[in-house]
Amino acid sequence: MCLWGSVDPRSLALFRVAFGLLCCADVARRFPTIELIYSSQGVIPRSLTTAFPFSRKSFSLLHAFHSTGEVQLFFALTLVAGALFAIGYRTRLFQVLLTLGILSIHNANPLVDNGGDHVMNSFLIWALLMPNPGTCWSVDS
Repeated sequence: MCLWGSVDPRSLALFRVAFGLLCCADVARRFPTIELIYSSQGVIPRSLTTAFPFSRKSFSLLHAFHSTGEVQLFFALTLVAGALFAIGYRTRLFQVLLTLGILSIHNANPLVDNGGDHVMNSFLIWALLMPNPGTCWSVDS
């Protein structure tokens, strides 16, 4: 019997694994351009993006990190959060941390923003409202 509003935990688990790996791939593909695009030594200095935001989406935790090493650490932590979300370890915690990391990376430099980033951001926020995706095929279960 299927009730309205119920979701099969296996489909949530499949979404968690696929989306966690997609987020990891998104962070990993941006890693080589950290110094050029995301650090203060890059094309757009951090002081310019914080003083004159290019868009309404000015939320980014990356504004607190300036050197290339600090930004690389932030990217690595976001990559770890994505991997732990994909395997289902403390799923809700790492889901929130992954959402904060990806949103910060996407909003740090709006000049390299694209439609795929907007779709991923929408899925990240939408996934926070879903039932716990860590109830099946996860370390938590």
